[in-house]
Amino acid sequence: MNKKKVAFLAYTDYGNTMTYWSHAINTHSSLYESKIICIIPHQFNYDIQHDIDLSPNSDNGNLSIDGSKRQAAIHWLLECDHIIFAEEMSLLSSPRRYRSLQLFQQIFGFHLLELKAAKASLKLYIHHCGIDYRQAYKEFDEINDQYFDKILIGVDLYRLSPKTDKHCVPVAAYQSNTSIVETINIIEKKFNEDVLRVFHAPSSHTTKGTESIKKVVQASFNLLPSHIKKQVVYEETVPPVPNAQIIDIKKKSHIYIDQFHQEIGGYGISSVEALAFGNIVLSSIHKLDKDALELQCLTKSRAEQFPIIDTTMDLELFQKKLLELFVTPMSILKKKAIDSFNFYNEIFTFESISKRFEEDILIRDENAR
Repeated sequence: MNKKKVAFLAYTDYGNTMTYWSHAINTHSSLYESKIICIIPHQFNYDIQHDIDLSPNSDNGNLSIDGSKRQAAIHWLLECDHIIFAEEMSLLSSPRRYRSLQLFQQIFGFHLLELKAAKASLKLYIHHCGIDYRQAYKEFDEINDQYFDKILIGVDLYRLSPKTDKHCVPVAAYQSNTSIVETINIIEKKFNEDVLRVFHAPSSHTTKGTESIKKVVQASFNLLPSHIKKQVVYEETVPPVPNAQIIDIKKKSHIYIDQFHQEIGGYGISSVEALAFGNIVLSSIHKLDKDALELQCLTKSRAEQFPIIDTTMDLELFQKKLLELFVTPMSILKKKAIDSFNFYNEIFTFESISKRFEEDILIRDENAR
């Protein structure tokens, strides 16, 4: 049986989310094969990269489209059965609704909606992942249902959506190259030490609330009881940092703080990476509806076991939660880290997200069954 073809389209796939999804499908799916096509390369050096960068040498926002890459992208798109497009207009110098969709039209010479109209079997999806939808969700909601067969939406954005049958909440997947046994050994070893390492790796200090996080960490240090024997240390990176370097630190750290933000109430790849290496993770998840989390985790019982700790928007409560972790015996923290790692293996791996796309996200016809 020939595999159905999938394309992911984005300006740069800022969170690398769709790049991981595409790679997961290619690695584990027996029904689909995929390519991730972006206009410019990613600013961070991830191990898994885009399949096609249309303007590989873009400078200061000036695009220089590579003709051979353009033709390769068009060839793939014309053969596709599923196209998933991410609106990342806020990354552009003159953003407006569906601006990046229009930019793809300028590059390819045809609009995705024209392609859909000419090919009745083509399924077209939109992926909303951040600020664009948050700032203009009402305008998008008025139009999305007319244009797209399905709407993929970030877990912290689901609360703003109409929550129709067309809306689904996929997870941010990540796959380490370390086996389960090796990772358990890493967790066992690092939690047997007498140093507790706290790590924060912001992609943006403003977006991740780095200044607030540093204040909370320092205040927690100041309140550490004198009888605590273990040493607590804090490490922070200054972006941009190669992803491989971030991963190396996450392998050694015990507690990872992703973000503290009033408007961004979710989590992303950075949190999932930390779970994959046995970190106890804190992030702003105060805007995650229960039904959104249940859609992500597939069952209510799994959602109740969700391991990421909410930093909340109360600095004192955040500090209280962090200090409680600091004074907890390492043996108890180790169990919590292993439980978090086991949850990651159930939900967030490439195999899991590939299965999710096969069974829940991509609209299948009888020939794909």
